[in-house]
Amino acid sequence: MARRPPPIWILLLAVVLAYGAVSVALVRLLRLPESFTVAPWLAWSAGGGLVVLGTTLLGLAIRHLSLRRAFGAEIYAPAAESFLVTSGPYAHVRNPLYLGAIVALIGWTLLLRSVVLAIATGLMVIHFAFVARWEERELLSRFGEAYEAYRRVTPRFVPRPGGARRK
Repeated sequence: MARRPPPIWILLLAVVLAYGAVSVALVRLLRLPESFTVAPWLAWSAGGGLVVLGTTLLGLAIRHLSLRRAFGAEIYAPAAESFLVTSGPYAHVRNPLYLGAIVALIGWTLLLRSVVLAIATGLMVIHFAFVARWEERELLSRFGEAYEAYRRVTPRFVPRPGGARRK
């Protein structure tokens, strides 16, 4: 019997804890300050706005994808049971879950003015870039030309000015 990998939420929790520990260690080893200075009005307005924007995007992406799929419950499902989501926020970027998380993390970093969180956010951005590339290979093998056509017209993370462009 083949061993199944652990659920995605456990892996995500492990990654977040590991990046948090690495970030704390870097701050301590490099003797960086625990926080950085930002004007309170900027921290609250920009940080708060980014948290709201990122959380909203996460919610919209989960709503279009489903909570089960967003947490990877269907990642090992047979191709016949899968379908490609290209509507809602997925019409504008291929990875709105990651984009929403990045925007919210940047907002929290500003709100809390935390060097540790800034480092952890940087690590998460790099992590999301690698995971997105892996997911794209999986989606290409699963959906073939349909995914390739979607990939050609939909940016990975940063929406195009003026919205989605479909042929």
